[in-house]
Amino acid sequence: MLGDFCEMNIDCHEVMHAQCSKYKTCVCRPNHIALNSARCAPLLGENCWNNEECATINSVCLHSKCQCKNNYTANSNNLCESIEVNEPCNTHKDCRKTRKYTRCALDKVCQCDYFYVQMDDNSCAPILNRFCDENDKCAPHNSTCINNKCQCKANFEAVSRDQCLPKLIKV
Repeated sequence: MLGDFCEMNIDCHEVMHAQCSKYKTCVCRPNHIALNSARCAPLLGENCWNNEECATINSVCLHSKCQCKNNYTANSNNLCESIEVNEPCNTHKDCRKTRKYTRCALDKVCQCDYFYVQMDDNSCAPILNRFCDENDKCAPHNSTCINNKCQCKANFEAVSRDQCLPKLIKV
């Protein structure tokens, strides 16, 4: 049990993920937390066994490591935050720490910023002539990020802020 007297790590073998401290008591290993007096659970990034419960809420044991579930991202070793647009928020910063091009709307829900649209993968993407990073996906079909702006690809032309159509051949 946690808190029991020990002299070596093996003395704490009854409690998974426990070790003997310098004060000669059984404690949870670093980056593990006590769930009760008989159980320690790993935090994000720590080793785990298949289907073992990881301590961090919204995490799972995958490939023998505790990781955030799909649609969640690690904000620390004990915090998995949702990366969904439409999540509750209080400030723009709450939204932007997990999703680019978002803002906190008046109804206190994250949504895509002005001139950015929600994509199928629940991310926000810029429309034509809006700022983008080189690796960003632009919202309109047949567009790409060139010189930090979404622009129509070669042989396509903009017919609106969100549409690139093939260029017509002039005769």
